[in-house]
Amino acid sequence: MILIVCAILLWSTTLFANASEHRTLSFAETTRIGPVINVEVNGIATTALLDTGATVALIDDDYLTEHEPPEFLDVQARILGLGGLREYPTTTLQHLTVGERSWQDVRVAVNSSHRFPVDHSILPISLFQTSIVDFEFSKSQVHLYDGRPRRVRNAPKSVIRYKEDQRLIFVPVKINGVRGLALIDTGAERSFVNPAYARRAKAVPEEYEQERMQGSDLSTKTAHLYTFRKFEIGEFGIARTKIPVLRTDLFEALGYTDTPMMVMGMDFLHHFRLQVDRKRKRITMVQVQERYPRSRLRPQAARISDYFDR
Repeated sequence: MILIVCAILLWSTTLFANASEHRTLSFAETTRIGPVINVEVNGIATTALLDTGATVALIDDDYLTEHEPPEFLDVQARILGLGGLREYPTTTLQHLTVGERSWQDVRVAVNSSHRFPVDHSILPISLFQTSIVDFEFSKSQVHLYDGRPRRVRNAPKSVIRYKEDQRLIFVPVKINGVRGLALIDTGAERSFVNPAYARRAKAVPEEYEQERMQGSDLSTKTAHLYTFRKFEIGEFGIARTKIPVLRTDLFEALGYTDTPMMVMGMDFLHHFRLQVDRKRKRITMVQVQERYPRSRLRPQAARISDYFDR
């Protein structure tokens, strides 16, 4: 199941912890590929997905207080999924705890099982005030701290400037020499490309290879696999790889129907240490797995495997 939650918050308030926090959160044990952490919602122990592709916290209505029904706010949250854009009610959550940090009266979007059946609540990285959000996937941890990204010795890395659009993180990529943008989404299990990018990059369709992709809003789409001759991000490169090409309203809702764009999910990201420097708007990708062969794309390219193929 691919989880795409690109949420656009319609109020301007951002939740912040104190600026001095410096801590590590361990991932919960789960079958999902992604940063799922242990949390408490109104005193109930549960799990939540820490999602770079979300800008609003989303919780299930089962965690709302039964004896005192919540008062829904006039503000609506717009959630983007494979099925397009939908609006969700919002309310004030009484209590949220992540590790040793707690918040009260948190404004959140409210989900229900028949509307948006997902396994976990969703937390945006904007919940934390620290300038660095450091995903160390190989150790199932995320580090929260200020300053500069921690150095990882003897590992290839690439520092990439990113831009924010609708409070989401986009990095430049090149496919078959064609420039485009990739949405960094730790909430997506599978990466995919929009048709405009596949067309401009002159990707080769695999006639008999398709993949059924289910969104977090229960929308199901058929993605056709295409072979791409070159894929480049920063100093990393991949030669000849297959990536799903998906026609979905998600790209239209984001405003990228005719612009080369892709969603970069956990099938690619989990092979790296992903350090998001929100103060400087940079992402550092550190390849910590040394067993892969050297890329043939360019002499200075770091070692990388064909991550997209299954």
